[in-house]
Amino acid sequence: MDQRLQFLSSYQKEEMSVTDLCHEYGISRPTAYKWIKRYDEVGPEGLLDPTRTPHSSPFATSAEIENEILALRKRFPAWGARKLKARLERMNPNVIWPAASPVGPHETPGSIYVPSARMLPSKVTSFQYPRSFQRRRVNNSGDISRHKGRVFVSEVFRNEEIGLEQMDEDVHRVFFCNTELGEFNSAEMRFRPAART
Repeated sequence: MDQRLQFLSSYQKEEMSVTDLCHEYGISRPTAYKWIKRYDEVGPEGLLDPTRTPHSSPFATSAEIENEILALRKRFPAWGARKLKARLERMNPNVIWPAASPVGPHETPGSIYVPSARMLPSKVTSFQYPRSFQRRRVNNSGDISRHKGRVFVSEVFRNEEIGLEQMDEDVHRVFFCNTELGEFNSAEMRFRPAART
């Protein structure tokens, strides 16, 4: 908002062209003309970005149906979405109830949200590999560097540190924390994932 007001203040002084002002403020000319038009039509309030939320949703669940779902959920808090929907359909068979997913707990309105009592740690301690392990950081592509070459491990471990435990001269077991990921052969520059159990 401040940048927009500064731009319009400079524009109104007429000391520079719009193109030069755009270059100075790092904006495009269409954006500049949009700001000027909004300011001329509405004033300073026109510089605020309009909301992108829709004015209405034709598929929204009505408040009456939502209240019935919430009342039944409050009465039977341990029931799942399908059981709640089945009960609602038996109670009022003439009503078209929403799919089971909006009835379920993940669509709970904020009015009945209860924060968890479980305290999470403020800082997670990093895992320490044994001293005998070599450590490598996985890059954004899921590769680790070794002997001027790269070997793909997995993109899942981007920017994470993995440990290499030497088994033979060219063979290493690869770990993420305490979990064995597979085997790395440095002679072949090849990673073989561990067998899934």
